[in-house]
Amino acid sequence: RVDTDGQSLYAVETAFLRNLDLDWRRITKKTTFRKHIQLSCKTWGSDSFDAYLGQIKEGLRKWYEGLCRIFVFYCMAGSTMGEKAFQMSLNQFSAFAKDARIPVEGSRHCRQSDLDTMFISTNYEEEKGTIESETNDDRSLMRFEFVEIVVRMALAKYVKNAEVPELHLAVERLCEETSASMPSEALLDTNEFRRTRLYVEAMHHTVSTNFELLEALYIYYKARSGSKQLRQEDFFQMVTALQLVGSELLSKREVKLAFVWSQLPVVDEINNLRRFTTLTLFDFIEALARMTDVLCPPTEEEITAYAGDEMTASSTTAALRDYYRRVAAGEPDRLRRLSRGFSTPNTRPLVSKFGALVQLLQAHAMGMTNSDNMRDAVKRLLALAKEGF
Repeated sequence: RVDTDGQSLYAVETAFLRNLDLDWRRITKKTTFRKHIQLSCKTWGSDSFDAYLGQIKEGLRKWYEGLCRIFVFYCMAGSTMGEKAFQMSLNQFSAFAKDARIPVEGSRHCRQSDLDTMFISTNYEEEKGTIESETNDDRSLMRFEFVEIVVRMALAKYVKNAEVPELHLAVERLCEETSASMPSEALLDTNEFRRTRLYVEAMHHTVSTNFELLEALYIYYKARSGSKQLRQEDFFQMVTALQLVGSELLSKREVKLAFVWSQLPVVDEINNLRRFTTLTLFDFIEALARMTDVLCPPTEEEITAYAGDEMTASSTTAALRDYYRRVAAGEPDRLRRLSRGFSTPNTRPLVSKFGALVQLLQAHAMGMTNSDNMRDAVKRLLALAKEGF
């Protein structure tokens, strides 16, 4: 998994800073942005304007990784799947601005209507017919545009209202106040899950033992769409086929968040859009693992009680499916565990939860392929993928 832009098993600062450099170049080459800053900020004076812009970039540096997390979190709030889900719509932007307490009613420059105008101005594409313009939805914000609108909002809220004299200081203040207002999951440290729950010996053993199955399912579901890597739609299709999507089980947004939080940073999402919006095999395994914390499967003791004294693999799987059916139906309430969720305190090692999901994946694979053992199921999944359906 170290064959990533960050050359690491984790989301590392160097990858984020490379993206900041790219984002800032894209922002500052826009004539409309440069003119807006020049006309609105009089303090750059004798300094070169590029040096002034450099100060603003430095003001963003400390907060950039958090802005990336916030951007992804609010992008996943919509119902859209796939590449378009990785851009922020006006509704998602408005939800973010409200949560961050950015609009100031009665203000001359930073009312919600002013933010709506900023959204339109930021979305304006000066160059047509380029890869960037073809990738960039005219009605949504890409990440670099989200960074741009953060600067525009800092200007409107603090500089134009004479609360902060320098734009780079206004940007820092807006980022700090925004971070303090965000829901905890908007700033989730994705590395914490990897460090404390995923990259441990017990999980390594379980994943290694079931690797052929996990790889076959990954290949099968990405092949259904002819993609080289697993798309968000493909992942959601698999989770739906497992009958794990429902109001009391996994919401669509939770599936999408498990997907994006399992990705490692991709430098230059515009020219690497496919990698930016899909999962590698190891991302896929992580997404499944993250999903189990939200599902919070029953303990072995509970499954034993469901399956009865003469417990077999099939009866255990049937008991597990029935458990989820009863949770989905909302009866009884005790089945919905308090430790369910991405950020709730964990009471069990991840491996015990992941093992229950693997049981469902095994039953799913054998059922799809009409196989009575895992070896045949894996062979048939790979054959179906190779045939291209």
